[in-house]
Amino acid sequence: MEPSVRFYSCACCHRLVVLCSGCDRGNIYCFDGCSERQRTRSLRAANKIYRDTFNGKRNAARRQARFRARARDGIAEPPPPANKVTHQGSEADSPPAPMDSDPREGGMAMNRCHCCGKPVDVYLRHGVIRHRTPLLSGSFPVQFGE
Repeated sequence: MEPSVRFYSCACCHRLVVLCSGCDRGNIYCFDGCSERQRTRSLRAANKIYRDTFNGKRNAARRQARFRARARDGIAEPPPPANKVTHQGSEADSPPAPMDSDPREGGMAMNRCHCCGKPVDVYLRHGVIRHRTPLLSGSFPVQFGE
């Protein structure tokens, strides 16, 4: 039997994504780097908010004062070492799963999980599988309307 499948639209690029239940962790972004882009945007927004606060302005003023003092005293940043390695030679990231076609180009590769590439069922669900938690001992379900 093929695994259960969740179908959703990426919250960033609106690309249609299919995930099998084994890969589904409540994702809201596709696998093309959208989560990293949104994280960067979120951090920039938080930094801007902080810079507009009293503490943010005070810390920026202190940092600038230290920089100006170093420049005035002629203390420059030390030159980088000659053998500084910036590229470790790792290969570029490959797409996580082979797809039959790109959904953005009009094709619908909805027969495979976009994360692991496993064949999936044709029946798609739109929500995350929620497992019921057992009631704690001594507790009782809440009755409404009585």
